Amino acid sequence: MPNTDMIAILNQLETRLNNQRPTTHVDVDLSSEQKKEINYEVMYALLYNRVEKFIIENSGNQVVDNFKDNLLNDLAPAVKHLLTR
Repeated sequence: MPNTDMIAILNQLETRLNNQRPTTHVDVDLSSEQKKEINYEVMYALLYNRVEKFIIENSGNQVVDNFKDNLLNDLAPAVKHLLTR
């Protein structure tokens, strides 16, 4: 099941950016670099949700469990670095 909140937000952003009009809450004038950063954050959030859903729904499957373990092993040094800063 897709994250409908995220899809609604993306649809609203796309509509507003295509119309070149500011949001109703705040007038926002974003540079292309800021837009690129937001795009990466949105793509990361979508990827994160998909991976999390995949791992949870397929728990017990040896391939998925190996994927999860490898992912956690790969991320452990980065998390450790962030926690010790």
